[in-house]
Amino acid sequence: MSEDLFSRTLYYNPEKEIQVRITINEFRNVQYLHIRKYFLDFEGEWVPTKDGISMPLEISSTLALFLAVSELISEAEKGLIDEALYDIINSYNESVTKDDAIHF
Repeated sequence: MSEDLFSRTLYYNPEKEIQVRITINEFRNVQYLHIRKYFLDFEGEWVPTKDGISMPLEISSTLALFLAVSELISEAEKGLIDEALYDIINSYNESVTKDDAIHF
């Protein structure tokens, strides 16, 4: 097994004793990017599972991954913002009566 050149935990669930990590390592003179699930073994070591992806670490593939994640997050945040604004407007409409003064 090759040693990780970079490793960062993206997600940790202590109850299930799992992590999702992004790592970079080198195998046969090629660097790879991995996003993979890890589990805690009986010796207390984090061990990678087959659940995940790996791809050669190249500018084009890394840029495509970054842009895809950015786009997904942007769309998700837009939905969250829309939902929050909708809740605020509804809450405001429920608390205001017709004769209330509008404060700016």
